Amino acid sequence: MEWLIGAQEGGSSPWLNAMVGGAGAFLGASLTSLVALKTLSDTKTARRRTEEREATVVVSAACLQLRRDYPMWRPDHRDENGHDWPGHAWSVLGNAEPAVLVFRNSVLRQRLAESLMLIRDVNKIPPTLRRLLDDEPVYLACSDVLSCLGANLRGEPLPKASKDWKNAIEWVIDIDRSERARRWTSLLQNYWTPPGDEGQT
Repeated sequence: MEWLIGAQEGGSSPWLNAMVGGAGAFLGASLTSLVALKTLSDTKTARRRTEEREATVVVSAACLQLRRDYPMWRPDHRDENGHDWPGHAWSVLGNAEPAVLVFRNSVLRQRLAESLMLIRDVNKIPPTLRRLLDDEPVYLACSDVLSCLGANLRGEPLPKASKDWKNAIEWVIDIDRSERARRWTSLLQNYWTPPGDEGQT
């Protein structure tokens, strides 16, 4: 490039001047495109950060409310809409669960989804298992959600999940799996006739 500039300053043919001018225009256009792309990228990043901050507020508010509501709950308790705990949790988490999908980090999404599942389905865990934990599963889940959201806002790695949180999640998943297996077994027993038994009464 220096030899082109030097040649233009020292006098040169028209074709060389045109060549130098074309190179300058090309470089100018390239720099303009790079600036435009960077601006677009910065805008997308800023929009994503704003969306994640808004989702953080929604999910955090739901967890804080459920953590505050949980102590008053008893097996026969109902809220003003007649909901038991699972129904109440569903109503409070109505906006929080879709908000989880906003986060770009798939590990964070999975972690939050599991904690919300634990909050909603905590009554499935038998009292004998819950007594093995250092704290109520709902409180474990809410604390994990808030810790993960805080780390994400600060751009830090997600905190390590506690052993009690992992155990509670595994119990709910195992119980759900067992319930589905029992339902399928019941359906097969009630509606499926083994081959060769069609004519028997």
